[in-house]
Amino acid sequence: VNLSFALFSERDAANTCRSKIVRGASWNDAVDEVQSDSLLRLQLQQVATHQYFTQSTLYPQELWKLARTLTKEEVSFVVRTEVGYYVLISHGMKRQGEIPDLEYVRDEIRERLLIGQRRQKYEQLISNLRAKHTVEVFMDNADTTAAAGE
Repeated sequence: VNLSFALFSERDAANTCRSKIVRGASWNDAVDEVQSDSLLRLQLQQVATHQYFTQSTLYPQELWKLARTLTKEEVSFVVRTEVGYYVLISHGMKRQGEIPDLEYVRDEIRERLLIGQRRQKYEQLISNLRAKHTVEVFMDNADTTAAAGE
């Protein structure tokens, strides 16, 4: 699930934030208003904006159950947990096997491209070294541990 959530220490603060969103404020605007309010800011404990979560990464379990029921861009009711009061907004859900959003796989794509570039540069370096120098490989004494293990 792609979620945004805010965790508050008091129910009234969570309801205030939720009301702002329900009345038409965007998530970012509502969070900015909360953070600029001197009283609400003290009750805001944690904020996550457009983050991806799985069942194992969204804790407590009540949040996962709620997140699965929300439709895209739907604001949740205030959820009471043992750590505080949550307000969630869903930005979409993908099931296993579906094509993921680009934002979800962007870092993995970059990493694979970087590994490919490094491999290509390494192979080019090795071929340049072999072109400049003669390479001799002696296989007779290559594995000295094989005889000890027999």
